[in-house]
Amino acid sequence: MVKVFPGAADLSTALFDGHLYLFVLLPKVENYKVLCLDTSSWTELQELEGTLNIPSHRGTVKKMIVLPFLRKDKEPSYKLLLTFEDHSLVLVHQHGKVFWSREEALASVVSVEIVDLPLSDTDAKIEQEFEVAGADVTTALITRLTTQALQLQTFLLGTLTGLGRKGSFESGTSELIRDKFGLHKVLVFVSASGKIFGIDSLTGTIIWQTFVPDLVPFSEEGQNSLPLFVSRTTAHIPFFPQCTVLGKHKRTGQGYIFTFHPITGQTVDQQVLSYKVIQNSILGYVNSEFLRGILLLDDELKVHVYPKSCERILDHYKDMHFIYTVEVKTGTLSGYKIAESDRASPVWKVILPVESQKIIKIAVKNPSEHVHSQGRVMGDRSVLYKYLNPNLMTVVTEGNDPVTKSTLNIYLIDAVTGSIIYSASHKRSRGPVHVVHSENWVVYNYYNEKYRRTEISSIELYEGKMQSNTTAFSSLNPPFPPLVEHQTYIFPCQIDAMAHTLTERGITNKHLIIAMPTGALLELPKAFLDPRRPVHPLPEHREEGLIHYIPELPVPAEGIINYNLTVNHIRGIHTAPSGLESTCLIIAYGLDIFYSRVTPSKTFDILKDDFEHFLISAVLSALLLVSYVTKKLAARKALRAAWK
Repeated sequence: MVKVFPGAADLSTALFDGHLYLFVLLPKVENYKVLCLDTSSWTELQELEGTLNIPSHRGTVKKMIVLPFLRKDKEPSYKLLLTFEDHSLVLVHQHGKVFWSREEALASVVSVEIVDLPLSDTDAKIEQEFEVAGADVTTALITRLTTQALQLQTFLLGTLTGLGRKGSFESGTSELIRDKFGLHKVLVFVSASGKIFGIDSLTGTIIWQTFVPDLVPFSEEGQNSLPLFVSRTTAHIPFFPQCTVLGKHKRTGQGYIFTFHPITGQTVDQQVLSYKVIQNSILGYVNSEFLRGILLLDDELKVHVYPKSCERILDHYKDMHFIYTVEVKTGTLSGYKIAESDRASPVWKVILPVESQKIIKIAVKNPSEHVHSQGRVMGDRSVLYKYLNPNLMTVVTEGNDPVTKSTLNIYLIDAVTGSIIYSASHKRSRGPVHVVHSENWVVYNYYNEKYRRTEISSIELYEGKMQSNTTAFSSLNPPFPPLVEHQTYIFPCQIDAMAHTLTERGITNKHLIIAMPTGALLELPKAFLDPRRPVHPLPEHREEGLIHYIPELPVPAEGIINYNLTVNHIRGIHTAPSGLESTCLIIAYGLDIFYSRVTPSKTFDILKDDFEHFLISAVLSALLLVSYVTKKLAARKALRAAWK
């Protein structure tokens, strides 16, 4: 043993003018110290020592690389390239000067949420007027006049400061307040390293960042997962918004919960659970503080609720909650209900009837999605009602059949009763598989080994010409088996990720967002994937607006929403509604992050930038003047006729 460096973060070597030097990085209380030793004599070189003042929120140093160079006076010096526990990169000088830093944790994002910004102070005061109990009319009137005076002042200041600037609905402010159309958001990213980011959607700048070193993702079959829940939005004044990340503790493997403020990044709560979490979901009801609880199922099938204040909500709606678990390797799905002892009581079990199969994908509907139309108008003016089962989930399995050929199976299963609503099998097919499940339809892709091509299948479910229940859907009293339409199309390239557009009321047409290996994002109308596209169109098909069936799906150049930008290695796409019904917000994340907004049905609810305001105002003023003059002339004519 030549030299011992207890507690050293990392060691590295570098050549200076043919001599080999050893660099040692030693962590101190508030900084790092760099030692340099000549390997020929093992003496410390004081002139090459350094002190690095690096913020502690990055965690510990994982790797150090020395970059030697000669200064202008021909004296040796160096720079250090440091990689940290939170996957960040920092290039720092010998004397501690930071040249640049990169947040490489954004290349390993696993969860995304789009959070609304809070209202401004004046708008918040208007919201609080309706929450004041026992206020008389005079107090309410004074409060309203004061608030409107402040709004007028803010409007005049904004008008004066905005003179000479082109006005459009995109012009936002740098302040973190909600804009008129709800397009300014905060993007919350959770990375696999346990680092959480808050990013401004307008500028792309990092507003805040928090590193949780003890938080690690759930990992199964090579897939990392860190569920992110929006427990409370910004709509409930004066309560602040709240988000929760669920993962595993780094050392014990028990459940780990981290709760934070999504606008400021301030930590609200963090705790290590005393059990391992095997299933989780967010409750559909809020408590007195407008907080949604998180339902947790441990490895002993005991049900827990976080936070404790939401336990009463679960007790009240206990009979309406069902939980399902999945055993990926054995292909077994189990359903549970919540018993009186807060334990999960088994209700059903489904063992998928195919040997040598394993579950590779499970997809459910977005619980925040709105269904605008309950049916579909046919060409003969009749209505074909949709099969809108909110408890339906899509399960995809992959394996080999008895003749050792790969087979892909898809099942539509009711998560409450365990009944298989529909199933299909694709011979000589394999993954990767991406599934989109919305309303009454499912779209998924796979690779056909026989024809060596990527195919997309589309399934739509209908109840028929009559609805069994016009008010609610119950899995315990289901309608007749649905009518199923299933059709397959050819896609010209591989698919890396797939999602569908989401709007506030569900009125806008649905489009699919498809990520391709070339780095392009394709916006494809759902009408091209309609399984009812006829091979031989009839007049009623044209009346309904169905497109003639062609096996190949088009990839129009105008459908590429990222234009000439390349988004590398996309792993997922997240969509969210905006304040405009016509506009959907999109985030594609992978090695790169791309944010944009799309309008599937065009901008039907906003005026264009070149709208002729002055012309319309002049025409309306002229019509108003002509109406007034015509009224006077008609009254005079009637008076003259009365005197005759």
